[in-house]
Amino acid sequence: MDSYWNLPADGNYGNANIREFDGWNCSAPTAVMSRELGYGSQCSRGDVKLTTPVGSF
Repeated sequence: MDSYWNLPADGNYGNANIREFDGWNCSAPTAVMSRELGYGSQCSRGDVKLTTPVGSF
């Protein structure tokens, strides 16, 4: 997650900041979608999923 949040934000990745790097797929849904999904951001690679709580980052 730290690597994801340390990537430069340049506006090319939409309002959900969808990124693929080092085999990871990460996103940070909008506030409304985040509440619906139950997480603030998520990174996944294969069967591994990392999430942050709603309202963080």
